[in-house]
Amino acid sequence: MRLHQLFKSSLLTLAISFSSNTFSQVTSQMSPDASIVDNIISDNVTKAIGENKLLSDARIRVSTAGGVVTLSGHVHSKEQEALAIKIAKTESAIPQVDTSKFAIKDDLAT
Repeated sequence: MRLHQLFKSSLLTLAISFSSNTFSQVTSQMSPDASIVDNIISDNVTKAIGENKLLSDARIRVSTAGGVVTLSGHVHSKEQEALAIKIAKTESAIPQVDTSKFAIKDDLAT
């Protein structure tokens, strides 16, 4: 948990320090460390979604590139979709979440 808070604090510091740049511009300037940051973001979001009981029956994959979190897979309802997006935004400390590969399906077995 402490690492998670430290990470959020670091991201906030980056955002303030480079307020004139977009996050993807900042992380691309930091390469190869940018991929480490992306991996940490994905791990944090994946863990938080996995620990949420309301999303236990959902099939959600998380990836991050250039600071943009992408959710893909399937959920059962709009409520699950909204919850997953909220978790992704909260855990990543980044408001940009790509859901273009995210769908709502009644039957997750297919």
